[in-house]
Amino acid sequence: MVHTYNRSRDAGDTAFAVRNEPRGGTPYHGLVRELLSRWTNETTAPVIGITSAGHRSGVTTIAAHLGVCAAEISHRPALLIDCNANSSDLLAHFRTSVSCGVREVVAGDYALDDCVYETCVPNLCILGPGNGTRGTANANEAQGWLNLLRKASQKFGVVILDLPPVAGLLSEVASLQGIDRLLLVIEAERTRRQAVARTKSQLSRIGIELSGIILNKRRKHIPGWIYRRI
Repeated sequence: MVHTYNRSRDAGDTAFAVRNEPRGGTPYHGLVRELLSRWTNETTAPVIGITSAGHRSGVTTIAAHLGVCAAEISHRPALLIDCNANSSDLLAHFRTSVSCGVREVVAGDYALDDCVYETCVPNLCILGPGNGTRGTANANEAQGWLNLLRKASQKFGVVILDLPPVAGLLSEVASLQGIDRLLLVIEAERTRRQAVARTKSQLSRIGIELSGIILNKRRKHIPGWIYRRI
């Protein structure tokens, strides 16, 4: 069964168009607007990867929130890609069940359109990790991954990847190819500064530079009413 998604007629042939909506919203809306406003390519949309220095830093939650906000802002549908083959938490977040995903598209068993599903959120689609686990990517799979991202960036208004921690990505560098912006999620008061520095250094050695850092789960040690007063 093919799950379709509709392109906005108002968007024309541009890769994305931001809706003329009032400013404001959440910090996630602000981040999406910032990322889109800095993107100058008129034929493809940005591919944004979200990763972390370690497990349980909240990457999936951040990716989900950004996807929802992107869907509200962009004329064209936003696409979330779950790249975690061992645990499809992103699919669970949207209570979406799929029959194919990244693995099948990369292998050439299915077309991208066959594996993209609409979520319960208007204008937001999702691509699951696929069935089984991926081994070390060979040349054909690496090219298949690049083709997947290229087609996705042509069809959607923005593409957001829910990636494993950097340590897992380093063993499969091809997974980082084709990503235009890479954001690192760190959990406040839990992720050590040394771990962040090591992660940035590891990425730099393979020619990947971070586009930004997202501080997650920041705790307010001062009562909220004091923040409001100051």
